[in-house]
Amino acid sequence: GNDTARNNSFYFESVEKVDRFRVTGLQMAEECGHYWRQSFLREFRNPEQDNGNKYSRAGTIYHLLIENHIRQLHLMEDFLSPEEMVEAINILAELGFINEYAKLQAYCTRLSRILKNAEILEVEKDLQIWEDPNIAGQVDLLYRKDGVIWVHDHKSNRKPDRVSKWQGKFQMNAYSYAVMKLYDVQRVHWCIGQTNHDYDIYFV
Repeated sequence: GNDTARNNSFYFESVEKVDRFRVTGLQMAEECGHYWRQSFLREFRNPEQDNGNKYSRAGTIYHLLIENHIRQLHLMEDFLSPEEMVEAINILAELGFINEYAKLQAYCTRLSRILKNAEILEVEKDLQIWEDPNIAGQVDLLYRKDGVIWVHDHKSNRKPDRVSKWQGKFQMNAYSYAVMKLYDVQRVHWCIGQTNHDYDIYFV
């Protein structure tokens, strides 16, 4: 419900009424303005889109389960009840993604190794990138390990890309700028956590 409300806050009636941009939306607009209009302007949206397609819905469940895993092991607060876990897994089954659940479990195991001896700073952190224009985003996980600030982004249904391609994305650069400013550091390290693959992508 919180995720849906947050997504709805970026939908607008027309271009003239847009007063808040989502980082990933601007990245989308750079690639295809037509797709951006379909995704963020209500006059171009299909009624079915308001419920999200099955991939975005599954991605939301992935993030919820990963966040729950982190909270259980590291924060010990605000985690899902057994009944809520069953409900989330049932939704994945209804969407046809139950086979990916085993990959998600393997990813969470890998994430536990990554976070060993790390200080969790934020989980699902809202970031204000710029005030004018109003550009906002949400980073999946921030942690400090061996004195280094890490940004960890969970990606599902993505084919492996070259590191240089990730480094050049607007999303990564915008988040890096906001995190460096927030923690007063000169650089941050990145991990693209690939939930459907058996390895992750690292860069600075």
